[in-house]
Amino acid sequence: MIDVTLEGSGGVPLVFLHGWPDDPSLWDGLVARFVGERSCLRVLLPAFPGSPHARGADFPEVADALEAELQRLVGDQRVVFVGHDWGAILTYLFATRHPGRLERIVTLDVGGHLQPRVRDLPVLIGYQGWLIAAEALGSDGMARWMAGQARAPHPERATARMGWPYRMAWRALLRRRYRKSLVRRFRPELPVLFLYGTRKPFMFHSRWWIEALEAHPDCRVQAVDAGHWLMLKRPEAVEAAIRAFV
Repeated sequence: MIDVTLEGSGGVPLVFLHGWPDDPSLWDGLVARFVGERSCLRVLLPAFPGSPHARGADFPEVADALEAELQRLVGDQRVVFVGHDWGAILTYLFATRHPGRLERIVTLDVGGHLQPRVRDLPVLIGYQGWLIAAEALGSDGMARWMAGQARAPHPERATARMGWPYRMAWRALLRRRYRKSLVRRFRPELPVLFLYGTRKPFMFHSRWWIEALEAHPDCRVQAVDAGHWLMLKRPEAVEAAIRAFV
């Protein structure tokens, strides 16, 4: 269901989780900076390019499959998750299901609680509904068009199958029986570093999330002068923040 590759050795392992419409190469720059000092594990989400698994799965299944892979690769060793976009959402869920595995977590640009402004809702619903429709229709063209509109690093790599996290998220929001498969308000009980880009039309986190982190003595929040893909635009700032945290 999920693929994890291990590079380097030593130290507390860093586990990198990508989001839409990316793949593990998103982390090339950061992994190159850390792999000489510690183990780095890159997660490839199911149904994303390069995955042998053609279909997505509900978030709890993905989280549990990831725990099984970590057990295979690093045994009972505690790790640090570094998650971006859907990788951040999965990080929050993983922390609620397997808290003993994590030493601390780093999330980029998607917080543990979202509360979009009313004026932003049409855009959010529109692009997510578009990607859900693209998956249902099997239209790679629709997915690539939206990736281009989002100014993703490689919109040509987007595929229709990559839309499954949006479908799963809306299913959890709209159907009571699936609500526990999505963390709606993550209350930090372990150290969290949250980095977010300031150059975006709207934020993927709420004020409550920032206040929850600021109230925790071991958590940190840092704004970065970049867009959604801050690890690509400001790699030095992201590296420095992670180093100081871990």
